[in-house]
Amino acid sequence: MGCMRQTWTGVKSTLDSDFDDMDNPVYRRPKGLDHLVSVTHFSRPELKRLYRAFKAEAPTGLITEETFRTMYSQFFPKGAANGSQYSRYVFNSLVQDQSGALGFEDIVLVLSDLCRGSADKKLRWAFHIYDIDGDGVISRSELEDVALSINELTGESPSTPQPSDPLVHSSAIRLWVDRIFQKMDLNEDGVISQEEFLSVCLQDEDISRSLAIFNDVF
Repeated sequence: MGCMRQTWTGVKSTLDSDFDDMDNPVYRRPKGLDHLVSVTHFSRPELKRLYRAFKAEAPTGLITEETFRTMYSQFFPKGAANGSQYSRYVFNSLVQDQSGALGFEDIVLVLSDLCRGSADKKLRWAFHIYDIDGDGVISRSELEDVALSINELTGESPSTPQPSDPLVHSSAIRLWVDRIFQKMDLNEDGVISQEEFLSVCLQDEDISRSLAIFNDVF
């Protein structure tokens, strides 16, 4: 996944500013550096670089959905032109409260899991991407919607075709959804629970890889 495109395209990786906070009362201050070191897989220097990059993108300490979408469009102009919904799905999976915006800690905790966390942590986050309405299960329509949004964003489907393959159309994505449900809907109740999702992904590398194209677009 390139760890957020090498942390926002390298995001000024040579910067080594202090982990200082702005005095603006609107600014959402992250918890202390020592705390973030203790709860993430990042070192103090890495967190300082990430924080500097974050402040460059979000001077107020908050990233709105519009800002997040703009960031995505820089990486995937085709997706922006097509109005891909994928950035919205990712954004909603990251928001932890009712503010409708992301703070530094929200992002760095997810980056820590995705860059250096266990397979279980990565798969749990993947599940939340596909569980669009947050009801704890993945429906066929949700799986198809996310797959279509990835296709719009990158020109690829979750089945990770080779670069020489043609763009995948809706009918092919529906076939992919059928295959996923045959594998994952263990109790045949028409939805995929988190337990089913984790169980199958941890045992079937092909399915896990098929679902994890989001690694390349986050």
